[in-house]
Amino acid sequence: MNQRLRLATRGSPLALAQTRAVADRLTSVQPGLICEVIIVKTTGDHLQSANPDAPAPAKGLFTKEIEEVLRDGRADAAVHSLKDLPVDATPGLTVAAIPERENPADALIVRPECASLTFAPGSEILTGSPRRRVQWRGLYPAVASRPVRGNIDTRLRKMREGSAVGLILAAAGLRRLGLDLGGCHLHLLPLHDMVPAPGQGALALQCRADDSETIDVLALLDDPVTRACVTAERAFLAAMGGGCLAPAGACARPDPATGHLLLQVAWAEDETAPVLRGRVTGPAPDPVALGQAAAERIRQGGDR
Repeated sequence: MNQRLRLATRGSPLALAQTRAVADRLTSVQPGLICEVIIVKTTGDHLQSANPDAPAPAKGLFTKEIEEVLRDGRADAAVHSLKDLPVDATPGLTVAAIPERENPADALIVRPECASLTFAPGSEILTGSPRRRVQWRGLYPAVASRPVRGNIDTRLRKMREGSAVGLILAAAGLRRLGLDLGGCHLHLLPLHDMVPAPGQGALALQCRADDSETIDVLALLDDPVTRACVTAERAFLAAMGGGCLAPAGACARPDPATGHLLLQVAWAEDETAPVLRGRVTGPAPDPVALGQAAAERIRQGGDR
């Protein structure tokens, strides 16, 4: 018997690419399933369209309208970039699946003349993230960072047409879109140098908590390892009282030798404050405790 599943998403090229990839995977594991993509304009999209150079929207502004569409029954499920989803659960909704994660690292895209990562005095790079800016300052203190807003292709265009020598973006988004970098060079930034945002590279498949049929379908794509890792990362963010715009990084990875998770974190009170870093390990079945332990490490001043 055929079943129709309405998937709500933002209308950005990356959001659509992610949602179509999820739809393809769902139809491959659930014979007879038909997926329909429903585009929702969010408050965050409106703000970026009105002024792409405006400060980053507050937490939840890329997800609130999508969740409303879910709650009132206009869609059955939603596909979110997990790092956009607030850490506080929305009443009546549940994250039924977190598929296997893409590479969580940040990518530095530079002009051809900077391929060796040697920058002339007065150089600037672009990034829309306070987290990236505070960590970049420690890597290249002589190279200033300047805010940038807009979709990935918009940011790439601004770098090519402006004076900036580079741009920092999530590697996962670039991979999912398969964009032509136009002769620019891509460097993956090491995770210990540029700790990614909690949940970066992961997707969240959300639906109504009382819709057991949709939960069962979405759960076919759930990856327990990814779920454990991002749960630890988001538990750290929650324990620190930060939202998706806080200058906070957290990245958990499984240790095959022990079966434990290694959680690496970075935190700054604001963009002028020093970055505190920490590394903790703990059992994979208790990722929340691991995230809370990392927060306590930061509160005690981080790793010395």
